[in-house]
Amino acid sequence: MLKRIDRAKVDNIIAELLKRVAEINADSKLCYFVNEIRLFGCAIVSDAESFGDVDIAYDIGHRRRPPEYKKWHDWARERWKLAGRSNLNFMQQLCYAEHEVLRLLKGRNQYLSIHNFNDLVGIGADNIRLFILPEGQIQAEDSVSGEELHRVRMASAKERAEKKEQTTAKGAASTIKAEHSPEQIKRRMITAVRSLAFDLLRAIDEPSPPEALEQSIIVAHQRIKDYREMNLPDRIPNVLCDVLSNDVIEQNSRPDTFVFSEDRERMAQDGTDKADAAHTQITHAVLKKLKSRVLGHPNYRWDDIYVEIEQAFRLRREADFEEYEYRRTHPRTEFYGADFLSDTAVSTLRSIGKGNTERLHKQALGILSKYDFIRPFRKKWRLTPKGERAIKYHAEKDAFHAKRKGNGTGGTAEP
Repeated sequence: MLKRIDRAKVDNIIAELLKRVAEINADSKLCYFVNEIRLFGCAIVSDAESFGDVDIAYDIGHRRRPPEYKKWHDWARERWKLAGRSNLNFMQQLCYAEHEVLRLLKGRNQYLSIHNFNDLVGIGADNIRLFILPEGQIQAEDSVSGEELHRVRMASAKERAEKKEQTTAKGAASTIKAEHSPEQIKRRMITAVRSLAFDLLRAIDEPSPPEALEQSIIVAHQRIKDYREMNLPDRIPNVLCDVLSNDVIEQNSRPDTFVFSEDRERMAQDGTDKADAAHTQITHAVLKKLKSRVLGHPNYRWDDIYVEIEQAFRLRREADFEEYEYRRTHPRTEFYGADFLSDTAVSTLRSIGKGNTERLHKQALGILSKYDFIRPFRKKWRLTPKGERAIKYHAEKDAFHAKRKGNGTGGTAEP
């Protein structure tokens, strides 16, 4: 039910979260400290444009109790008494100190979803570490914090996940065909292999916990096995080649949206097309170099890949220069364009274009006149150049959507 948010909002939520982590760890009155924060879910997808929420996994630890308390739980119970929450049951009283820190961590942000490490390890999700407590910064009740506490928690979470997997393995093996269609099993395999590829790339010259990579290998192996048991005609190498190749990913990531013919002409002049081409070239060149290094190919003094990278950067510089020149010679002062018009306003605009000026919508006329789509001339309304452009824009847009609806695939409408 929440409105989706963009990448800038996600980055702001993460920045505010890390500030709250620092505040929690600096407050010695709290019974718990935050040892680690990891980001997972859609927020780690670099090319995503909108997000429903921000998923983070937390790990908290016990602070060393003050000397006036005999046991750590006596201190935790005292936090409940100080809060004055007399309406809590016994279990809520015991867990109050933990929930107090989790509430501070969430900060009443409705877009922030917090999970413990068991959830993260159990689903084997890709994740990125956002925070780890420096060694010795906080005195822990059991003298374990930072990386050492991380290793203990990951081992414990992994053990619980393995026990759960062993418990459900027999039942899952017999019901997997009934629960998932062949297409679902295929998609699950593709997702697992894609996750494994991501973790393998992260493991190259980047410090990361080995448990994450091991879990990705296990999940990918099981889902490949599930796919093979279906005896489908498509071979696994062909399936993965069709969905994981860079060309296919780039093609699928391009939004199938309407582009006005005049905007296409502008994009050819203001460097937009060159910038896109430079991005594609540099991506291909870097991936080729990465494959070369991973496969252990000899590093010759003359490398064509470096030439391709240099050409891509040169093309990007040309795109930046063309963008500057275009903006300098074509100042844009239009704050209300054709794409913001309502259906009623467009219908009114078309009626004026056809010479039908009877019984026009008064509110639409006010909007069109205010933003210079129409002007009065001899007691009648006439289209301005901006109004004629708006009619052309919506005619092309309607043709685009009609064609897309007709063939079920989509494409670019001809101007």
